[in-house]
Amino acid sequence: AERLGQERAWRPIETAPKDGTTVLVYVAAVDGLLGFQMTTQYHADGGWRVDEFRETTHWMPLPPVPKATA
Repeated sequence: AERLGQERAWRPIETAPKDGTTVLVYVAAVDGLLGFQMTTQYHADGGWRVDEFRETTHWMPLPPVPKATA
């Protein structure tokens, strides 16, 4: 459980993979705009920025997808 908690903890954006891996990022609140979470990938021409007003500050790996139940 402790290891899972560490895997699912927010990490500084500077440590995020820049190889096209999709990750969950946190975008900081600013000037009355709420912060939010979203999935994205690093882009060589734009970095982690997801809009023109806010910085992406943290990331975490995506959880594994659920197994199919049929």
